Amino acid sequence: MIEFFFDCSSPWTYLAFHNIQPLAKELGAEIVWRPILVGGIFNTVNPSVYAQRETPVPLKARYMKKDLADWSRSAGLAIKMPPTVFPVNSVKAMRGCIWLGKDMVPFATAVFETYWGGDMDISQDAVLAEICRKGRCRRAEVLCRHLRAGNQGPAQGQHGRGRGTRWLRLTDDLRGQDRHVLWQRPPAADPRGARTQQGECGLMVRAVVCRELGAPETLRLEEFPSRAVKPGEVRVAIRAAGLNFPDVLMAAGEYQLKPELPFTPGMEAAGDVTEVGAEASGVSVGDKVIVKMRHGAFTDEAVVTPSQLTPMPSTFDYAEAATYLAGHGTAYHALIDRGRVMPGEVLLVHGAGGGVGLAAVEIGKMLGATVIATASSDEKLAIAKSRGADHLVRYDREPFRDAVKRITDGRGADVVFDPVGGEVFENSMRCIAWGARLLVIGFTGGIGSAKTNLLLIKGASVLGVRAGEAVRKNPTLGEVRLKALLQWAEEGKLRPNISHRLPLQDYAKAMRLLIDRKAIGRVALVMD
Repeated sequence: MIEFFFDCSSPWTYLAFHNIQPLAKELGAEIVWRPILVGGIFNTVNPSVYAQRETPVPLKARYMKKDLADWSRSAGLAIKMPPTVFPVNSVKAMRGCIWLGKDMVPFATAVFETYWGGDMDISQDAVLAEICRKGRCRRAEVLCRHLRAGNQGPAQGQHGRGRGTRWLRLTDDLRGQDRHVLWQRPPAADPRGARTQQGECGLMVRAVVCRELGAPETLRLEEFPSRAVKPGEVRVAIRAAGLNFPDVLMAAGEYQLKPELPFTPGMEAAGDVTEVGAEASGVSVGDKVIVKMRHGAFTDEAVVTPSQLTPMPSTFDYAEAATYLAGHGTAYHALIDRGRVMPGEVLLVHGAGGGVGLAAVEIGKMLGATVIATASSDEKLAIAKSRGADHLVRYDREPFRDAVKRITDGRGADVVFDPVGGEVFENSMRCIAWGARLLVIGFTGGIGSAKTNLLLIKGASVLGVRAGEAVRKNPTLGEVRLKALLQWAEEGKLRPNISHRLPLQDYAKAMRLLIDRKAIGRVALVMD
């Protein structure tokens, strides 16, 4: 066994990985990678390293938690550091190398040549972007956007020593430089079911884990080894995940789907394909994709099958892509497959300030319906109006059943889109037209009771809407729906309204926004 100590703050170290790892495999040698945090400590103790250069690279007095977490996961270690100083060039270039994975060789080589050969300041986004534009990186557009993290002002990092991390301080002869060697912490049980194998890269992946059913605050953010990709599978670096009310219900044990504990919530995400296993077809490394799941999206990384992936619309960012298909797919299935809305009909949309409600407003208007939107605040109704609602009703100012009769001259609504349930559903039966279709989307406001006499008198139908289950029963429905949704997105006709974008660690706060009905449209967890 060979213990290989490496400087984890230098981007060209990863260029050495590319050559050393295959050589070790060829020689039958086992390598144990031991990171040493030489960059920050060396530059603190020896500032002359940069001062002696003609164009000194400015030091960065605060490194981002995200970068440190990336280094930790890439090394397969739980790295925690006391405050120190890092050069900004190492941070940004390192982010590029980690993100590119197997495709980082041209980028790392170009960075090396630019830094040492061209004596240029690679802390600048413009310099890194120029490296990409010269064709040194085939994923230039994505990489340039990924690198734009923004410069940070001077401040001291505040990262303590986490539990489970063992420290060993060694002193070498490099001008008193201290090297901190970190030992790997034992991995926790994987929430994805059976114990997974650690991938070759040793990546540590964060995931929101439900180990006991309950409120969002009972969930935990944990780290696990990245598992190897099997034949027919694809690895996706998740950049954003969308929240849906079923995620809240599932974590509480109140949803029809009840995964075995522990599990990770989250039904939809978006990111970049970073690895394609043997026998997996139709997808390539670097593809921007939407990931469809029944649960498991609240994580840094997902290993899925190609059938779970859909190309991202070019008009969307990651958060928009991660909040599109579930909400708009449900609205599509409800209004087109189940409700069969026709031009000129009156569509009553409850919860129009929510994600699926706003999607129904948009699609209903596209179908030529007259849309009556109901919501609990002027702010929510303003967004609904901007998405095409013809009439606005605030629940607390006028009973919506009276408003619908007033707007329709007593005729009533032809189609009711109801994700709320409870009394809202029951009162909806009292403002419908002959032959009306009441679409039951959900029950965020409780379980409603159907008055059969009212349904009989109006010749009305109550239709349950389960967009996901409908596709599992009839895949052709899903193909038609997906084609239409992607086309409308590319044409700029549909776009999710995201009121809140929060980091992954704020998952409980994000879920509370849905519970407390403070979101307008969608809420997204972002990983960068």
